[in-house]
Amino acid sequence: MSDEVFQVLVKATLASSVALILVALSRRPLRLAFGARAAYWLWLLVPAMAASALLPAPMPMLLSNQVNFIPEQLRSAFTAIGPGDSADA
Repeated sequence: MSDEVFQVLVKATLASSVALILVALSRRPLRLAFGARAAYWLWLLVPAMAASALLPAPMPMLLSNQVNFIPEQLRSAFTAIGPGDSADA
């Protein structure tokens, strides 16, 4: 349990750090171009990035067996390759 909490904290900290760097680098040019209000709104990027780091990763749609809108010839090609196979080997 504590390992999972630690991983979540590391992800949130890294996302917040990246957002802080982006805000620090782009705040002055944004303020000169669009005014102080836009520069203040830029600070919302920090909590948004921290929250986005906590969201689950999207599931790959083409690897699921529930794909109904792809024609049968293409669907059989996707299932024949499989997720672990590579074309380079």
